[in-house]
Amino acid sequence: GVFRTKLTQKAANAVWFRNKKDEGIVFAPYFTPLPIPAMALLYTAAGCCIDKWANGERIDIAFSEDEYKETYDKHIANLKKFATLTKEHGILDTIQKDLTNNSR
Repeated sequence: GVFRTKLTQKAANAVWFRNKKDEGIVFAPYFTPLPIPAMALLYTAAGCCIDKWANGERIDIAFSEDEYKETYDKHIANLKKFATLTKEHGILDTIQKDLTNNSR
């Protein structure tokens, strides 16, 4: 699906669930289920990585609020819209829970 990818799971694991001292473990109540802002951050970071290689050669692009706030905000809006449109089926809720459960 559009919001459920292996890359998203791998990124969540690497950023917040790598070891017992990582934020996703230490602050488990805040990461269960994986919150929309955290998902948006993963998608924004992935976009930055793509931007770094957009011309076929790596260029140095800072992952900063100035550069990526608009992109992050769009991801937040899209995730919220998706949650609203699929609320009856609980699709985003399931994705969020799966991202957390598969990280531990």
